Amino acid sequence: YNTCAMLTLIEAKQIDSPIKHLYEIVFQYDDLNNVMQLLKKYNAEITATEYGNDQVKIHFGVLPSVSSNMTEIFQNLYHVVIHHVGVV
Repeated sequence: YNTCAMLTLIEAKQIDSPIKHLYEIVFQYDDLNNVMQLLKKYNAEITATEYGNDQVKIHFGVLPSVSSNMTEIFQNLYHVVIHHVGVV
């Protein structure tokens, strides 16, 4: 049993998956350029985008190391509302 378990662990592929904080951000279309620049700056992974009449909603994930800095910057923008959705 021990030998079989050891051989299985040696041959198993290791999958590295970083932890990400998931957010939803809602803003006016006029702020799209500013928001996209910040998402690019913090290497955010956009998972969904919804365009409404005057509003844009983006779902994205970022690494925990940049999460607090990025949310602080977004909260300082006047027409931007950001919600923490979860952690993956």
